[in-house]
Amino acid sequence: NKKWVFQSHAKTTKGILLELWKFFAVRIGTFFIDLIIMIIFVDILHFDSLICKIVDNVIVVILNYIASKIIVFKKEK
Repeated sequence: NKKWVFQSHAKTTKGILLELWKFFAVRIGTFFIDLIIMIIFVDILHFDSLICKIVDNVIVVILNYIASKIIVFKKEK
């Protein structure tokens, strides 16, 4: 994905490690967003857990893509 979807051209060890760090940081961030959404809608508001998880996964996938595009694999000027 890094190469074909985001056209990343990081070749140095420093560049690759920086992308890796940002990638994990973004994924940890969206994990907590996922967790908060599920707690609010399932535990507090008592919505159906399966429907909430499906909607939640769609939201998290979109957020992961946007964050990867903007933060992790942003084009250098």
